[in-house]
Amino acid sequence: MPKSLRGGSPLLDSNGNEVEDLLLDLNLSTLNTGEITYLSKSNGATSAIDITAIDLQHIAEWRVVMSAIIPIITIINLEVEPAPQNNNSWNFRKANWDKFTDDLDSYCSQITDFNNLEILVQSFNRGVQKVAKLSIPRRKRRNDWMPYWKDHNIDALIHERDSACNDLENNNVENRRKFDDICHKAEEEIAACKREKLADFCGILDPRKDSQHWNVINVLNSRSTQVNNRPTSLFQMDINAKMI
Repeated sequence: MPKSLRGGSPLLDSNGNEVEDLLLDLNLSTLNTGEITYLSKSNGATSAIDITAIDLQHIAEWRVVMSAIIPIITIINLEVEPAPQNNNSWNFRKANWDKFTDDLDSYCSQITDFNNLEILVQSFNRGVQKVAKLSIPRRKRRNDWMPYWKDHNIDALIHERDSACNDLENNNVENRRKFDDICHKAEEEIAACKREKLADFCGILDPRKDSQHWNVINVLNSRSTQVNNRPTSLFQMDINAKMI
């Protein structure tokens, strides 16, 4: 075993000198702190039998965990910029479904490996994504949409819920309890606002005009756009109130 000052040994032999020269030639920095990494069970002798050398010394940490097997932990702190995400949504109304079907059939006909289900599913998924990009246009996602039932109180609850969710990175019982409580409170407040808005909306309906009531029924049954194919303010309502 080479004896090297960088490895924590008080002596330097010829083999250790070769290691030292190699580290200098490669311009590497040693993370070893001199702590022992080996304990002989036969005679109790100690030594550092490994050298951790890198060129990222300013963002790396090396330490020995003192236990029966003396493991070594090397930590590298890196700040990685998240990859930009495409926030565009699919515009299915302008999709060319004939082209999508034909291109997907053509792609699937070229698949020859049917023995491995996992590979087959992955190939099919890649095919769907590939032909979708050629057949379905994209549009920018709107960020200014506001739910009809949302008010300032709910907005504050949602921010508090998101903050509690971030605290879950430090997973403990208190953070979990706090997150569950705020989620339950937000759900109850949202449901109450939905019921209130729905009651206000129903209050403006004219009981003498049956067509208004039928339009509301069609909206609730998700059939209005298929039957009439004409947008109204009713069709744009998101009526999801919990009826009690």
